[in-house]
Amino acid sequence: MHTVLCNRKCCSAKFCPLVPAWATTIHKFQGFEAGFDENDAFRYLICDPGDTGWEQNCPGALYTCISRAKTMGTFSKSIKYPRDSAIYWRGSNISMKRITDGSLKMGKKKGGPKEKCLLIDKREQWVNYLVSRNQNTKHTKYKQSTCEKLQRKRFTQQQLREGIAGIITSPNPSWLKLKKEQYMLEKSFFGNNV
Repeated sequence: MHTVLCNRKCCSAKFCPLVPAWATTIHKFQGFEAGFDENDAFRYLICDPGDTGWEQNCPGALYTCISRAKTMGTFSKSIKYPRDSAIYWRGSNISMKRITDGSLKMGKKKGGPKEKCLLIDKREQWVNYLVSRNQNTKHTKYKQSTCEKLQRKRFTQQQLREGIAGIITSPNPSWLKLKKEQYMLEKSFFGNNV
């Protein structure tokens, strides 16, 4: 805080000088880092990760936020907020427990152990499925003519978008069956698939 006296020295004004800053979403900050090296564009991050429901609906976003800082500082019992940290927190219910257990929810039984959110389980199932498909692809032997055809084929951004949209809107029968069995929830109270 700065205090400035008037010309007659009879009254004063207190003010806090402001430093220009800007904000962005955690998703848009991917690829950036904050730290104290010469080449770092950002020195400090102030993160507001919202409430615990937000982390459960956006699994992994809090981790993305944490991973943008090169250091969390040197913690000790006497220093709660270390000055050598590149990341600071603001917002509701932020704590070490929140950071480590943000993707967990209360169990079905009162006082029982916490369990993973359904979105986290679905994400892990999807990642495991992709890993298994990757392993299958690595071991599949393609004919030389097929490899050459794949190497020659090029897609524009528009063709790629249309192809992905086509797969989503009209999937082949085997993927549709797999999707319904393993990756979709039962119908909700309102009759929509979640």
